[in-house]
Amino acid sequence: MPISASPNNPENGFTLVELMVVLVLIGLAASVVMLAARGDDAVAGDEAARLALRIAGARDRAIVDGRSTRVEFVADGYRFAQRGGGAWQPVADRGLRATTLPSEVALGASRAMLGFDSGGLPDAPADIVLRADETRVTVRVDAAGGIDVVR
Repeated sequence: MPISASPNNPENGFTLVELMVVLVLIGLAASVVMLAARGDDAVAGDEAARLALRIAGARDRAIVDGRSTRVEFVADGYRFAQRGGGAWQPVADRGLRATTLPSEVALGASRAMLGFDSGGLPDAPADIVLRADETRVTVRVDAAGGIDVVR
């Protein structure tokens, strides 16, 4: 039993190569649809996950450097600072650079700043809420320094 069209009678069916090309095209079309369907809820979730990772990085930096580190929340984003030389100084680390949120994401924090001592413990628990349209995602920092993203 032949598995492809015979060269003498090409109208008997499709070749394996033709079927594979069709499957690849269907996969590409599905990928484009999935990327286009990405809404504001995904943007808020992505920004919340990024913020949680950066807060964890600031906590870890406080432990490694043995110096207090804090996150400062501003109207359109957040920035990191570390205690040194008797004053708060911006963190030079690329992973902890000041970040401006996309225009469709609003930030609401229970506090203007969140600090970590040299042991990695926060000065107080905090909830940082990111909103995009009807979507609300919270980054929660507990008293033990645990960081969770709550959808």
